[in-house]
Amino acid sequence: MFKPVLGAKLDYGFSRISNEAAFNDFKLNYSRLNLQLVYDASRILPLSNRIGTFLHAGPGFTMVNPLGNYGNNDVSFLNTMGGIEFHYGISDRLTLYLDGSYIFGFGKAFNPVSTGFGAFNGNLLTVTFGASISLSGCYFCGD
Repeated sequence: MFKPVLGAKLDYGFSRISNEAAFNDFKLNYSRLNLQLVYDASRILPLSNRIGTFLHAGPGFTMVNPLGNYGNNDVSFLNTMGGIEFHYGISDRLTLYLDGSYIFGFGKAFNPVSTGFGAFNGNLLTVTFGASISLSGCYFCGD
């Protein structure tokens, strides 16, 4: 956070996506990098003194690398991401968080579909649980 209610974050995400048993075989690696603005919405959506609410959104870049038989179908495209995080403060330096985000990919549709079979170029809804460690402590806690 560079202001009491406004900040930025650089976000990297990686996923491996594969088929279920009833579908044709595919596997791919999905990577993305997003630069996002962060807004502290705790004053608008107050839950408790220990829970912070943050909204985040920003542009990014997605790289999809199919594995196995479809390895030549690498695609890269722009994306935009938006979401909400809930942080539970353990201390001034440590929080546990829950993040729900929607990632919209600006990838092209494959035509015909069989050309891109095994590749992914769509949108994602993600849920992340984690821990956040602040190296500087709680810089804006008194504001």
